[in-house]
Amino acid sequence: MAQLEDSDSSPDLENETIIDLLIDFEEEETTKFGTTQKIQNALESLLTQTIIPNQNYSIDYSWSGIMGVGANKSPIIKMLNKNTAIGVRLGGMGVALGSQVGKKLSSYF
Repeated sequence: MAQLEDSDSSPDLENETIIDLLIDFEEEETTKFGTTQKIQNALESLLTQTIIPNQNYSIDYSWSGIMGVGANKSPIIKMLNKNTAIGVRLGGMGVALGSQVGKKLSSYF
């Protein structure tokens, strides 16, 4: 895995994958909210080197989140009680799986 420095130096985007550049699994394994400067630096480098090179830009907002992952890759979709159902542990695939999970959850009511 590529080790990014916490400085302003740009990673070598030609020889690394985006996953290699952005994820430091040990550092990112947390239950605390907040952005990570290492990942923010890598994203900005990708922006300036690949997506919009030689262009001025500003970042208005940034965000982070806690991803629900587990050893089993299947989402947990179940009723907790007669008024509450959950669809969790989408393993970083919430956008891709969310509509299917939502459809299944709606069938419970």
